[in-house]
Amino acid sequence: MITQSSDLRAAIRNELIRELFLRDRDYSIDALAELWRVSESEVVHDVMRDEVQIWREAHPTQAVTEFRASARSVRELSVSYNLIRPGEIEQVLGDAFRRVRSPAWRTRAVTLQLPEWLLTITEESPLFLTSHSLEARVEFYLFAFFAQERPETIPPTRT
Repeated sequence: MITQSSDLRAAIRNELIRELFLRDRDYSIDALAELWRVSESEVVHDVMRDEVQIWREAHPTQAVTEFRASARSVRELSVSYNLIRPGEIEQVLGDAFRRVRSPAWRTRAVTLQLPEWLLTITEESPLFLTSHSLEARVEFYLFAFFAQERPETIPPTRT
């Protein structure tokens, strides 16, 4: 049974995704943690590690809580780390999807039957945050494969 609190969390998450893809703004560490449903520590140490380190070197006297990331970089990282999945973006944006993604980014649900050893690898991989589902992990590997082996096949985005 879906509770009111889970419905509210989903509605908030959807609005955060809409805002990310439809408006430009800068994001703080705590805003990123809320958007990506991870801890602030995971944002700093896992996802935004390089960006935060560069920022710290440029701002040695400021607290990391002052760090801000651009919407553009947050959109790119959200997809590349599979923190916001392509199907989720499409579903949340509805008709507005075509403004931020080309038609090639439309998604289709597929059923896969994969051997247990492959699923075990994806479940044990240190590449993922605790919030990633098995489906998200398999998607991530597919995107990573094409990005590495056939980068020319990945269509451009509009954002």
